[in-house]
Amino acid sequence: MITVNKVQVPINAEQDNNKNKTTWLNGKYVSLDEGPSVTLFIGHTKETVIEADGREMEIALAFPVRVVKPVSRNKAINAAEMEAYGLTSALEVASLNASLSRKFREDINDTEVKEHDEFISWVKAELDEIGLSSHDGYKPDTTQPGLQDVMALSKMLYSTANLPAESAVKVKNFAPVWGEEGAEFGKEVDTGFRLRIVEKEEDVNDLFEVIQKHTLQSQWKPGSTGTESIYKRIDEQHAGTKEDPIPYPADGNMSLELGKYYKEDGITYECIEATTPLYAKLRDCPRYAKAIE
Repeated sequence: MITVNKVQVPINAEQDNNKNKTTWLNGKYVSLDEGPSVTLFIGHTKETVIEADGREMEIALAFPVRVVKPVSRNKAINAAEMEAYGLTSALEVASLNASLSRKFREDINDTEVKEHDEFISWVKAELDEIGLSSHDGYKPDTTQPGLQDVMALSKMLYSTANLPAESAVKVKNFAPVWGEEGAEFGKEVDTGFRLRIVEKEEDVNDLFEVIQKHTLQSQWKPGSTGTESIYKRIDEQHAGTKEDPIPYPADGNMSLELGKYYKEDGITYECIEATTPLYAKLRDCPRYAKAIE
């Protein structure tokens, strides 16, 4: 979790007791030389506080980022990340980035990944504000694609590539989420359009394909009862054998085939009577499926 703890800084030069060690820029207290390191101050804001005698006083606040000399833009970004995440070592930084990379691979719209990207973008913009970009010769390279460019292009290609179902499901995280941008309510969708149902609390990330042209509506949730005529679920292909059982969806929207094996909550079941979608847990349907020891 990101925590940007700001501290009070001098609001004007008259309040600065370390004038020989500080730097001011555009009326802001932006750095304090502390010998082996420099503390940068970014994200400046002002607040009005009430003094003990009842008087109002305006104060300045900023986010402190301590950078070991020599100061560079990249070192400042890394230091800000460590401060905001409460990290104390390079190992913890590596662990955080590995975790974010895994979450991005699993879901390019992951909330924590987006929060991290937005924080880093904010830090970079704030460093520009205090002039660090010119201090170390840094100049953003706008000719190279960034992460957001890659994500946008990947989503665009996914929607236009006409991938076969078995390929589409393997890269389903590029498909838009039902009710969100790209699959927002009120959008008219044609047959073949693919979207996802994502419910992180229930570990749901299912891909559906439109089989009848319609306008996306909040009451027509893919996989729910009554939507069988407009959506079909796309699942990764499994043999349905005891060794390769078919994952059974949490909402039960799947027909069972006689003799095929299905897996739910870590338990493998054998279908003993073919069904239409059950919309129930397999453990509650002994007539149709029996658990395999």
